[in-house]
Amino acid sequence: MNTTQRSELFELKGVYPQLQQLLALRKYTQQLDLDTQIRTSPSAGNWQTRMRGRGLDFAEVRLYQPGDDIRSIDWRVTAKTQKTHTRVFTQERERPIILAADLRSDMFFGSVNCFKSVACAGVMSALAWVALRSKDRVGGLVIGDSSHIELRPKASRQRVLSYIRYLEQYAGQLHSPIATDAKQSLDQLFAKLKQVSRPGSAIYIASDFHDIDTLNKGRLLKLAQHNQVTFIVISDPLEWQLPSQLNLSVTDGENTSLLRQSKANLMKNREEQIAKFCKPLNIEILSLSTSDSLLKVLEQRFTPHHYLNKKQRSRL
Repeated sequence: MNTTQRSELFELKGVYPQLQQLLALRKYTQQLDLDTQIRTSPSAGNWQTRMRGRGLDFAEVRLYQPGDDIRSIDWRVTAKTQKTHTRVFTQERERPIILAADLRSDMFFGSVNCFKSVACAGVMSALAWVALRSKDRVGGLVIGDSSHIELRPKASRQRVLSYIRYLEQYAGQLHSPIATDAKQSLDQLFAKLKQVSRPGSAIYIASDFHDIDTLNKGRLLKLAQHNQVTFIVISDPLEWQLPSQLNLSVTDGENTSLLRQSKANLMKNREEQIAKFCKPLNIEILSLSTSDSLLKVLEQRFTPHHYLNKKQRSRL
């Protein structure tokens, strides 16, 4: 089954995510591989670790350093150069996958196909299934306006199912794009990530990042220094451009607000702000619109052929 056929069979729709559809993503994501993005990311240095002594794959021969395992000394090179050299090996180590979903009230909006909250639940469910198939430990964080859940990384189908059910639950609780009470900030999401992640994790954060200005830069810096971080930026076409000469109103059934053309470039400004945060820290950005085919976006990023072609084109 090719990408087009998969996209025709699976498409996110509606105001709320459907549990059966999130579970069905398991069979539609078998061609995806998170290693594609992890291994080619500029911040993915922790995926392999240098071992003093024996490992899985030979890496190089270098000058002996105090503390090196004497069993790894390369006597042939040592005799030839008259300087002690040691063989260095690399060994793959476990890399937990942490999935953080922003399901606060601002995500309850959409004009094409589905709401942003549905797209968020879909992309996080898909990545959870891919990680499980790779036998990675999967941990999760879901944040709402006033509550959140944390799931420690664990390599089990039950952990993935629990996470997906929480995604459906939190998205299903939304009823307005305007929070009725004081809501948690994006910075609080990042603070909570410390509770479920450990250095060396691959962290995927799905949000519209509407309040990225609340983010503590020091907190983000520390997170990016010790982990491979990806921002999945979710948007809707109306956040980019309203129809020309047209003002639209949005309502939650009780309150009505007017969307003016002057407000419609907010997403472009937000995108620039996100890039300023991410570029210096080598944080990857994956854009997902409610008008996009989820599977096509994921295949462009998480299959070796598509991802490497994209990287090569970006250098031209």
